[in-house]
Amino acid sequence: MSRVPRPTYHHGNLRAAALERAAQLAADGGTGALSLRQLARDLGVSPAALYRHFADKDALLDGLAQRALAALESAARDALARAGGDQADAAERLAALGRGYLAFARAHPDAFRIVFELRPKAGRDPVEAAPYLLLLEAVTALAPPGADAARVRRAALAAWAFVHGLATLGAQQAWVAGEVAAAAEGLLRDYARGLRVGFPS
Repeated sequence: MSRVPRPTYHHGNLRAAALERAAQLAADGGTGALSLRQLARDLGVSPAALYRHFADKDALLDGLAQRALAALESAARDALARAGGDQADAAERLAALGRGYLAFARAHPDAFRIVFELRPKAGRDPVEAAPYLLLLEAVTALAPPGADAARVRRAALAAWAFVHGLATLGAQQAWVAGEVAAAAEGLLRDYARGLRVGFPS
């Protein structure tokens, strides 16, 4: 397990350094192994200094979940921008969000796991988080005129379940990971176009 140097921290950057190191430790041994005292030792600071930023382990886990969720949002926005942003067709925007989601899950499997392991601790409902709101916007643009909010939300949750299922298969089932990666682009486009044609009643 790697260790980090013991720098002198200035006010304001200890929190960021602690979250970075905590993410590394969680990747090595899981979130159950995290300890504020061990983290303080790794960073070369007193436990009291760390407790000024995190009242307890739950607060640290909240911070990890929020950090990972922000990275997922960034990946989604980058994928949207590459697809043309608000100028892109609604189905292409939805497919682009799926691409960003899958790319994040592949590139940052530990952060992806943390988002969904720790999200309930982070004090917000997942459907109020920015990545879901981006998805909801894209699905709303595909909805037929007059579709009520409940119908749109059902479609958005189904789209989320679809892409999350692909991401989970790719991450947890090695035997099918290559097939998922190869087929993902076509599957995302087919799903987005199919939603436009057959929006759920």
